[in-house]
Amino acid sequence: YASWTGSETVQKSADDTWKTTAFTGFEYQGETDLDTRGDFDYWMVSAGVNSSGMVSDNTKIALKADYRAVGYDFSGIRGGVDPWETVHVIRLNPLITYHINDTWSVMGGPIGEFTGEEQAEFGDSLRGGGLIGFGYTRPKLFIAAGVLAMTEIEKDARIQPFVLVNWRIVDDLV
Repeated sequence: YASWTGSETVQKSADDTWKTTAFTGFEYQGETDLDTRGDFDYWMVSAGVNSSGMVSDNTKIALKADYRAVGYDFSGIRGGVDPWETVHVIRLNPLITYHINDTWSVMGGPIGEFTGEEQAEFGDSLRGGGLIGFGYTRPKLFIAAGVLAMTEIEKDARIQPFVLVNWRIVDDLV
């Protein structure tokens, strides 16, 4: 398994209230055995952008967009059928964070996503949902927890809890 994320670029406005970051990445997983059912490997390229800024003393808006292309190669599968070829994912995720005080915040926002193979019908590949959660901030530590819900058209919703920990153990560690 190998993974790489390119340099993050940061652009700040003159008054330092709006920040934009961008990323690129590549990931590869070598041949993986599926017990007696064959094996597979995959690769992924990704890119995205995140722009955020304070719109009031307590409210921050973040506009996030990313794209991923994931290529799968299956071999030795019964019937010789590859379950997937290249899957494309485009995600848009605006997020609003309201800072209750210097320690606590609440966040939420919608999520729109297209996930499908190259030949997939557009309508069959749309997903939507949202997330809601809270954050706890201390010097060098941020912890967030919440719930993410996503659904496809005419399908049951999938609900997933999440926890995020961002701890700057030492200042020089990025």
